[in-house]
Amino acid sequence: MSESWPKVPLKYLVSKIGSGKTPKGGAEVYTSSGVMLLRSQNVHFDGLRLDDVVHIDEGMDDNMASTRVQPDDVLLNITGASIGRCTVVPSAFDAANVNQHVCIIRPNAERLMPAFLNLVLQAPTTQNEIRFGENGSSREGLNFEQVGAFEIPLPSIPQQRACIERAQASVQHVEQLIAEKNRLLNLMIEKRSALVANAVTRGLNTDTAMRESGIEWLGAIPTHWQTENTRWLFQEIDDRSEDGSEELLTVSHLTGVTKRSEKDVNMFLAESNEG
Repeated sequence: MSESWPKVPLKYLVSKIGSGKTPKGGAEVYTSSGVMLLRSQNVHFDGLRLDDVVHIDEGMDDNMASTRVQPDDVLLNITGASIGRCTVVPSAFDAANVNQHVCIIRPNAERLMPAFLNLVLQAPTTQNEIRFGENGSSREGLNFEQVGAFEIPLPSIPQQRACIERAQASVQHVEQLIAEKNRLLNLMIEKRSALVANAVTRGLNTDTAMRESGIEWLGAIPTHWQTENTRWLFQEIDDRSEDGSEELLTVSHLTGVTKRSEKDVNMFLAESNEG
């Protein structure tokens, strides 16, 4: 941001700074459909995440008319661990309200573009001010007076638009680099799987003569290898506890078979382990 740009307290650049409220009754009044109620967990730097969004009925929405969001509002989390997270409400967006943990900031579009304000709020200097304040101690929350006092650099609208376009281009470039890295990682995983599969189905000597295994999914195998039904390769052991004093084990798809005493397992225990 240019040092030559004037800085103006946010309260002079907006028509609204305010938060919502949590309906009386809390989660018990949420419905499976109706008007969305946006909470702090729905507000992220990369946009709104609505996978776990809750709803309220139209009657509750009428009682919360002052907390309704509008397209191009900037939403800012003002309490809790996610304090400072912010995003812009999309231009095409269904009706929604916010609870008391989310602040609605409605910029005066003739002076301040919502996307530019969002960039300013996401800047490290602003994030530090939001989270720690002037005395450097961690903040638990922001009030509207503090939000309105944020000094916002104010270039002209064309300059704001140029900043937005440059930021979007940079983000797109980074996302492309991430996508390319993920593509390479996936190729490496596929190559690793292919090497392992080749080693256990073809052997380590690439010059070994091959023959058809007669098994469709397996294909050709080294000529000196045999095939066998798995039932001839394993044996069943039925060795039961006599008095229940043996070490109790637990099974996990992550860690395999381990001692139950080493794990935090929340399951019902049998009255006795005998047998």
